[in-house]
Amino acid sequence: MKEYELIRSAPYCCVCAILESVLKRRGYNISQFDIANYIGLICSPLDKIDIPSQIHNIKISDDAKDWGVHLKNNTLNDFFKYYNIPLKETFFRGDLFDEIKLDYFLDSTSENYDIIMFISHGSLYNNDNNIDVGHSILYTGRSGNSIQYIDPGPANFGINNRDIYDIYLSIKSRAMLDGGVSIISDFI
Repeated sequence: MKEYELIRSAPYCCVCAILESVLKRRGYNISQFDIANYIGLICSPLDKIDIPSQIHNIKISDDAKDWGVHLKNNTLNDFFKYYNIPLKETFFRGDLFDEIKLDYFLDSTSENYDIIMFISHGSLYNNDNNIDVGHSILYTGRSGNSIQYIDPGPANFGINNRDIYDIYLSIKSRAMLDGGVSIISDFI
């Protein structure tokens, strides 16, 4: 299993906390707050008061589908370039996978790569109220059909295990919006 420092996510910053863990594993010290300020964060009007003061690049929306930090085409690659980090991100949309392809994909990905999964929080944790809420988790390994991953929280923070089929369904639940899998690899 890959070893990462567990970083607890600030509200709406799961992607940023995951990236901080990935960067620390690779010897870079860039905080989730720096990442959120670079990319931008969208939160509900009621939750703006809960956003840490270190985050300044904030927009407000009433639509839960907007909330969080959203990666667009090349956002991470532009981030790596801006900070002069020799990494690259390759994103695979969730609609490209079925359960067997996800299984093969995880088995065939190099141990040197980091795998970030963009999922439906409600789908993974069986919470119908959060089906539309996007979330990211960091793959650390597997044993048979059990996937081990880091959930940056704030809810469900820590190292968790789920059946690969549950992970697959949670990716598919977000496939039409931003669900999928990103591979972080060395820039060659």
